[in-house]
Amino acid sequence: MKQTDKQDKIQKENRNKLPGFLFLVALGGVIGACTGIFSNWLAVIVSPAELAHATTQALGTATPFLALCCLFFLAATLLCLHKAQMLFDRWDGDDEQLPEQIEQRLNWALLWISITQFLVFIAMGLCFSLLPLDAIQSSVALIVLFFVIVVLFFCIGLQRRVVDLTRRMNPEKQGSVYDIKFRKKWYGSCDEAERRRIGEASYSAFILISYTSLFLWLAMAVLNIFIPVGPLPVLTALVPWGVGQVTYILHCIRTQISS
Repeated sequence: MKQTDKQDKIQKENRNKLPGFLFLVALGGVIGACTGIFSNWLAVIVSPAELAHATTQALGTATPFLALCCLFFLAATLLCLHKAQMLFDRWDGDDEQLPEQIEQRLNWALLWISITQFLVFIAMGLCFSLLPLDAIQSSVALIVLFFVIVVLFFCIGLQRRVVDLTRRMNPEKQGSVYDIKFRKKWYGSCDEAERRRIGEASYSAFILISYTSLFLWLAMAVLNIFIPVGPLPVLTALVPWGVGQVTYILHCIRTQISS
């Protein structure tokens, strides 16, 4: 194909996609304008100070219940691990379907563990941020912090069980969860098919995190118009996006140079 034909094809594709892009830009402008009008209308009914105080008090009340939600996901993790262990005890080494079922249970266990850790860090962050504002009692905050720290160490133990069971099924796997270089050793012991799945999952996570960071930045910027939360939350929302973009491009450059 000639270069002129390639250019014509590229320009034609750009022209076809331009109306949809302009529509999304216009839609974003309309949503932004409606949000601004709604914020001004809401500011007349409820003052920003009253809304910020009510939100803070609500978060202080919800923090202990948020921490207790960890128990539900821990129970789900234990159930998945129990089923995986039962299937592993039945495995004679020849059945090809049981290992897939075991890995599926272990993957679900890792998902519940990740959600539990996510809730733990949210609860810890709320305790540290709400305590100076007197939105949560000191005794309640200390109990919640102690509880989530215990849950966090419990999650590490559950992760060890998942990794150990995976290594028992796959003796070629290397790495301990207590090792600082666990991820590097584990990735090094994966075959090409596993690395391809890891790459696809990582790319999907990269795209989702990029969009989520931009959405949070926009949400915080709009919120800052109505409630003066300050520039720090707005800038913090952009950190995952910036780090992800730079790291991804640098890794592509380094990979291209080494290949």
